[in-house]
This record gives sequence, structure tokens and C-alpha cells, in this order.
Amino acid sequence: MRALVVAAIAVAGLVVGAPGPGWSQSDSVLVVVPLADVLEGSHYDACRGFVLSRDQALVMLAGEDAHALAGTRALEQGLSATRRQGGERLWASSKPIPADVALQAGIRVLATAGATTVFTVPPEAVYRLLEKGYFVSEVDLRPLAELKQPHFGRDLTLRLLEERPMSEARRDFIHSLADSVNADSLRKIIYLLTYDQAAGQYRSRFAARYDLEDYTEPFILNRLSTLCPAPACSLRSDSFYADLTQLPQYKGGDSIWTNLILTKPGAKTRAHYIVCAHYDAIGVRQPGWDWLADPAPGADDNATGVASVLECARLLSGLNLDVGVTFIAFSGEELGLQGSRAYSNALVPADSVLGVIDLDMLGYVSGLKRTVVTYDIQSKWLSDLITETADALEPAIVTISRDETGVARSDQASFWRVHIPGVMLSDPTNEDGDPLYPYYHTLADTLGQLDIDEVRDNAKLVVAYLARFAAVQADTLSDLKLTSGSMEWKWVGRGYAPFVAGDSLTLLLRAVNVGGSMREPRLYDLEIRQGDRAAGAVVYTGTRTVEVAAGGYAEVTASWKTSAEVYGNLAYTCSFRPAAQGVESDTTNNTIQSTLQVMSPSLVLRGLHVFPNPVTDPAGAKLAFEILMPDLDFAGQLDVRVFDLEGRKVGEALLVRSHTRDDDIAMGKNTVALSSILGGAWDLAPGLYFCVADLALVGGNSASATSKFAVAR
Repeated sequence: MRALVVAAIAVAGLVVGAPGPGWSQSDSVLVVVPLADVLEGSHYDACRGFVLSRDQALVMLAGEDAHALAGTRALEQGLSATRRQGGERLWASSKPIPADVALQAGIRVLATAGATTVFTVPPEAVYRLLEKGYFVSEVDLRPLAELKQPHFGRDLTLRLLEERPMSEARRDFIHSLADSVNADSLRKIIYLLTYDQAAGQYRSRFAARYDLEDYTEPFILNRLSTLCPAPACSLRSDSFYADLTQLPQYKGGDSIWTNLILTKPGAKTRAHYIVCAHYDAIGVRQPGWDWLADPAPGADDNATGVASVLECARLLSGLNLDVGVTFIAFSGEELGLQGSRAYSNALVPADSVLGVIDLDMLGYVSGLKRTVVTYDIQSKWLSDLITETADALEPAIVTISRDETGVARSDQASFWRVHIPGVMLSDPTNEDGDPLYPYYHTLADTLGQLDIDEVRDNAKLVVAYLARFAAVQADTLSDLKLTSGSMEWKWVGRGYAPFVAGDSLTLLLRAVNVGGSMREPRLYDLEIRQGDRAAGAVVYTGTRTVEVAAGGYAEVTASWKTSAEVYGNLAYTCSFRPAAQGVESDTTNNTIQSTLQVMSPSLVLRGLHVFPNPVTDPAGAKLAFEILMPDLDFAGQLDVRVFDLEGRKVGEALLVRSHTRDDDIAMGKNTVALSSILGGAWDLAPGLYFCVADLALVGGNSASATSKFAVAR
């Protein structure tokens, strides 16, 4: 054994003390050794351990090896061995813990190497460290032989990418898809996750709060379900019991937490990438923060990550990728990576995870805009490929800094524990791996502090990398076209009046493919506006996955509840456009407008006028008016009177409509000879006249309208 021992700690027994003659050969010790020794030799293959940094590893030695180490020169020169109390668990922080902080927190530091400190803690100490800004996670000692075994994800990924060379057409396709990441959508999701507009206050997404399941979890699940419905994708929520033994102050809260998971299978392999972010938040760096009562908005940490995962799912779930992609929103990251630990612990070899891309804190810019990619020793190949993707596109999507320390401060570390490659994309950090963003874990972590363009660029990078596994569009592109007959309205009929304001309306849309056949499913954004496309009010938005052969058509439906305050002849503009650029030969024919007559929920009389105006031909003059009434069967009358400028009545007629007799008044637009209102005689002198109409129903409803006209000779 050629280990350079930095520290040694006994891990068996109940007594604290230095090794001595009474030390049993069955005892075990932890030693810090150069990582190169673990990787290059075979003498540690049978041991269990933990990678502390890019240079050092923590190794557990047992039996004779441990007994021999007890008398080594290294220990005699002052490095002590301390026996751990039975049942204590090992924890690690992402940065060195000074002696005064350790004393104040009540922890026992066992070893410090690089940016990592390994320690044991009493139950309440984890929370004290969180308050001081330390990222902590539990240490699992794993067989070190697994470190040297190349992960299958590297070889499979490289083989699949060889089949998809980065041609000019592929580069254009990937760039177009990445450019389709919508900054407005990201901003809206972050806003909805952090702020309750109805209550006028910031939300809390703290994992132990019972109200997390009232809004946040349903919100994310609903978004995922609309992005890729079954059977194309599978959606599930996995509940797990939170481990609060080290966090006793939260034991009065919810202890059943939930991971939210959407899986899109691959076309060539069952193996899949994981794109993930944690949706919980915390406010422990805010003085006096009360987790039961105070908000924890967590805009940068980590609504930015959740919004990016949802946007990636929107664009990628409609593609026919060679590999599968699983999109996950984890809970409990802020309290020990609990959601990702529960998920990774349950994985079996058949789950075939290629690699993990974790998105955590993406919206802060300090000086140079850049993204930090953090990886461990087994994940370097994935970091290389992501960096290569960013550099291959012109202009480059983001500027990348790479962190090789393997800092275990987010959910990707849970996969490192089980030897699955993973990288974390994040805001810039300092030398200890701590965020430069000054507002993390405080109530000031809100949308107003963020650069949405930075969030968008990180999401674009993930989309671009995974789009490398998609087929480039054929030379003959598809072309979905909307025509005047594309929009068909459906509703529950109400007699004569086909549609009444305030009811639910359903649109059936048929888009014909006048171009080449789609060779794979594609994602289309459906938007319906009341009015024109530029200024009309949006009444419906949604996303659809379609696959249409040449000459075929896509048929989609959309339903929404209309406003009871808006009626008449209303124009609706429907836009059905590809979510990604460069996948259709013509996008100018993806919008169509249709007019629908919407009845008022109550009686309306309007459009009263005489034509032609001025009247020069008594025989040809007519009175026009329009009645809007939601029900067919009614009995009533329209009293029409004509007055001159001095208020004298010069004509009157009573028009009657009843479902039991012939109609004088037809529903909708009506015209009546003006001479019939004047008693058949025409003796009006030239001048200005007023027309007044009162509509009265047997049931008591009434409406009125007025107009004026001129007589000329």
C-alpha cells in the first residue's frame, strides 16, 4: 500500500481515543489518500470510499489493513485516529468548515480535503450549517472498484452521436430549435412559482410545508401533462418519506414529499438522460425566518431550474430522439438532496440512465455572463460533450466555466453516489463552490433580481445538446396549412341562437399538410385570440404533438369558457405554428380568422337605422334593426315610433313576434318598409326625424334603441 495518509478515523467501536495496543484487527478506519492511487492501482479495489475532490478520496480500510495503519509513521507524526460513535452518519460539506464554525455548530470534523469537509453531526447541527450557507449532503461509502469501470453512457452516447454528425444542416436545425426557447414563458413560470397574485404575496415552496401540494405540485404536474400527453410520454408522481432525523425542528411538518417525473422513450434505446431541477426552496439565510409562516420564493434557487426543465420538455418531447429523456422536478434538495437520493436509491440497472443534467440557479449575472458546469471524475465526458455543443454553434450559446472539483451541492451528487455521470449547470460560484448570487436562501430571491436571458441561454444549451440525438428534417419539409374551412365551432345548442356569451366554446381545427410527409412527431403551439393576431386578447394557448403524412391533416380541439360581457359578431384568430423554427417550408399560412355570432345572455336591440339616409325615394326606404336573444321561444312586441324635431309623433307601428303565430319580427337582422310605420302614407316634409324602438317580452325583459334620419327632395 502506497497511500499518503492525510487523516485516519476509526469507524468501529463506541470509545473515543487514539489507536493503541487494545485496538482490534477487526476495527476499521477512514483514510484520505490521493485519488490517483485509487484509480491507478488495485490495492483499494476491495475497499469502500468516497471521492472528496479531484485530487483526493476518502477510503475505509478494514481488518488487517486498518490494524497495520494504526502503527504507521503518519499517525505517529500527529495524525490521530478517532473512533466514531455507533450509529453516527457521515456528512460532507461543499467547503472547508473552520474550527470556530464547527465548535459553534456542534459538529466533529473528521477530514478536510480540497473543497470538501467530512464530519459527523448531532441531529440539530445540519440546520445550523444550512443557516450559515453550507451545502451539506450525506456521505455514502461505495465500492471503489466501480470508480474505474467506465459508465456505459459514455460509449453509447458517442456511438449514437457518430450516427448524427454535426453537418451544416444539423447545426442549423439545432440552432433553430434552441432559438425557440421562449423567454416570456420562462418569466411567466418563474412568476407563477414565486408569487401568488390572488393573495398579493410571495409563495413558500419549503418542502416541509403542507401547502406545497395545494399549488406548486399540481402546477408542475399540469404543465408536464400538457407538454407530452400519454401514450407518447408517461407521467407520474413518486412520494417518499423525508428523513428528518437530522432536522428535528421540521418534524411537525409534512414528511411525505413528492418527485414529479415525465418520461419520453427513445427511438433507438431504452437508455435515457435525466434533465432535472429541484422545486423546493428555503429561506434560512434570512434573519428570523419562520418556515411555517414566512415565504420562501426561491426565484433563482430554483424556480429558474424548474422553468428551464419545463421549457426543455416543451421543445424536446415532440422530437423523435434516439435516446429517452426523463424530466424530473425533485423535492427536498435544500434539506439534504432528499428527493434525488430517494429516486437514485430506487434505480436498478434496467433503468439505464445515460447521464444527468441538473439545472440549479441559472439567472444571476455578475460581470461576465457565464455558466458553470460542475462535474465529478466519472462525468468529465458529459461535461466535454456539453461544452463542445456550446462551442459548435455560432454564435456560441453560452460562455462556459468548468468546475472539476465535484462539489456535492445539488441533485446531480445523488447520482454520483451510485456512479451515474451527472453535471450541474449553475450561476457563477466562488473558489469554495458557493454561489456569487447574494440573495440565495433569503426572501429577496425574487424575479426582479434575475436576468431572464441568462436563464434562457442555459435552457437553450440543454435543448441543443439533446437535439443532437434527433434526425435532421428531410429536404422536402412539411407544410401545415390553414384554410377558411379549417375552423369548425362546436357548442351545446340553445334553439335559434347558436352560441351565447358566457358558455364554453370548442374549436375543432383541421390543418392540411400540403408539403412533404413528417418523418417524426413535431410540436406545434396553438394560440387562439379574440380579435386579430397582433392585438387580440388570448383566450386559449396549448401545445400539440402532431405527425402528418403528405396530403393528410392534423385535427386538434381547444375549449375555453367565454366572457359573458363580450358578444356580437366576434372575430377569432387561430394560429397553429411549429414550436421550433426550420421544420416547415412555409409558416405564413399557419394563421386563419373566423367570425362567430355570439349572442348576449340577455335581450339586446341594436343597429336601428333607416336606409338609404337621407331618404329621397319614399317607396324604397326601409327601417333596419337587429335583435340578439339567447332563447328561441318567446312572445313579445316591438313598438316603433317616428318623431320630428319638435317632438311630434308622425308615425307608429307595433310589430309582433310569437312562437304561436306568424312572425312579424324574425330573429337576427330585420328590415321593415318605412312606409308601414307611417301608416302607408308619405307626407313627411324635408328635414331631420328621430326613430325610437322599444322591445318588450311577455316575461318582462325589455330593450330600447334610437336613431335618426333625414328626408330630402
